[in-house]
Amino acid sequence: MNTVIIIFILIALIFLVIFRIHQLITEDLRLKSVLLDISSDSIFLHDLNGKLIYVNEAAYKSRGYTKDELLNISVPALDVSNPEKLVGNLRKEGIGFYASVHYRKDGSKIPIEVYSKLIQLNGRKYILSSVRDVSERKKLDFAKEEFIGSVSHEIRTPLSIIKEGVSQILDGLQGDLDEGNKHVLNIVYKSVQRIADVINNIVSIAAIESGQTKLDLDFFDIVSLLNEVEKHFVAKIYNKGIELKNNIADGPIKIRADREKIAVVISNFIDNAIKFTELGFIGVVLTDKTDAIEISISDSGRGMENEDMDNLFNKFVQFKRLIGPGGKGTGLGLVISKALIELHGGKIKVDSQANKGSTFTFSIPK
Repeated sequence: MNTVIIIFILIALIFLVIFRIHQLITEDLRLKSVLLDISSDSIFLHDLNGKLIYVNEAAYKSRGYTKDELLNISVPALDVSNPEKLVGNLRKEGIGFYASVHYRKDGSKIPIEVYSKLIQLNGRKYILSSVRDVSERKKLDFAKEEFIGSVSHEIRTPLSIIKEGVSQILDGLQGDLDEGNKHVLNIVYKSVQRIADVINNIVSIAAIESGQTKLDLDFFDIVSLLNEVEKHFVAKIYNKGIELKNNIADGPIKIRADREKIAVVISNFIDNAIKFTELGFIGVVLTDKTDAIEISISDSGRGMENEDMDNLFNKFVQFKRLIGPGGKGTGLGLVISKALIELHGGKIKVDSQANKGSTFTFSIPK
């Protein structure tokens, strides 16, 4: 009898433990569901075929559906991008990010950014995605672009007039000038050019950040382009009394890229090297690799401290600029160069030591 009672007590205790575990799991799931529902981002959980398993409140309300309606719609019917490509990438990487557009119930579109992760539940693979509506950001970007475009146009026109007028006076078209006046007008001319460069750089950055910069891809000889760009800086290098060292692979070397934008990158790096080098050399190295080309621009200039390297490609950053003559810039050239290289699917790296010089190296696929 005692044995039977003990068995019943043990069974009751087991059931009590199971019930309590079920309670804890239910409470945990309810808490997680509440946390997901208060998120302003849309949360989607779906299988590898795009069948939705879970959506939070933001997901169905922002798209004009009820929860049940949305759960009966597949991801491919919501998303204009290629879900098969996404699944393929997630299988390889485990995580992914992409920009796309979702459809609302009324047919209107929502620009979105999607952060996805491949997860495993009960032995099956699913995709968990956090989807952010970027409509307001797009509106702000458009307003910013319009403002920059309008302001740059209003400034560029008078600058062009001033520059042309000063140029005519310097050329003697308005009469002879003494050396003192020539010196002053040369300063004015260079200052106007500097302002124009700043405006052009700001417009370029705005276009890159808004995704409006497109590549005009074609095959060309990178050796020829490198020699062509170098010629523009020969006088500037000579006037500073520094040496130009070349180590360029034999050409022609054909690559498929945007010739004009690669010329901008090379010009920015060479110009930067000249600005920050008072003695020594500027080195240009072109290496022909199997599936890419690599270009390095080095100098024996002032270099950078280690703590400055992390902010090197931030806008309007200048590091410990010396008082008086020496390198001056907007801090935008390197930002633009990095963005253009990455648009080509390339990479960029920097090696630098204070008072010993810097080397900027970039590679792009052929």
